[in-house]
Amino acid sequence: MLPMKEIKGVPGDFVIPSLSILNGAVVTVIGNRYSPLKIGSSVASPQAVAKELLDQYERVHVLDLKGIQKDAPQWDVIRELAELGPLWVDVGAATGDSVIDIIMAGAEVAILPLKFLESLDDVASALELTDNIAVQVDMEERILGPVRVNRFRGLKELLEELAILGVRRIILHDHLNPPAPVEESLKREREGRSAIEIYWASKDIAEVEKAFKAGLSGALISLGDLLGGEDSGDAEKDN
Repeated sequence: MLPMKEIKGVPGDFVIPSLSILNGAVVTVIGNRYSPLKIGSSVASPQAVAKELLDQYERVHVLDLKGIQKDAPQWDVIRELAELGPLWVDVGAATGDSVIDIIMAGAEVAILPLKFLESLDDVASALELTDNIAVQVDMEERILGPVRVNRFRGLKELLEELAILGVRRIILHDHLNPPAPVEESLKREREGRSAIEIYWASKDIAEVEKAFKAGLSGALISLGDLLGGEDSGDAEKDN
């Protein structure tokens, strides 16, 4: 059993644990480097870890580091994990067409990171293929993404544009700021469609609790943080 920390006051269906995979193994960050996760003295298999997470949570977010770093998604691993339960999968998709490969591999939701796209046209292209996408918006001093994103005066305007395009799920990854409540205008149904769902990529467990109190739809949290170790988001690239 994985010794996962309790997130007090937050229902289990709000939490989406994030599993990082590299070279067919589950990895977490130790000393600024990715290291295979061990249970006792043995390296944990992605299937065993995903099964345990899916026993406790409704879905698992899979971060395919080889796909993101080297454009070489680990499809065999993703297919095996998808047989166990619902997955949200990020392979670093850089075009709208890329999402169909993720869905065909068995993912419930394909993640389309805005920072890798050439324009919002790629989002529209993805939606022509499937509604089962989540657009991830990364922010530091500014919104990261194609040059044409700079025309938006702020996050609210961008989110409204994505909603108009038909995006129903958005993941916010803000490297500097804590979670904030969703604008009321985004909570309303649009032309018979359900209101937009905003998820928060948490930097630690405390942010999961803040995202819940802010009224967001859910929060991603790395397995490393759930285990009480280092965050699995930033480390030196594997060679």
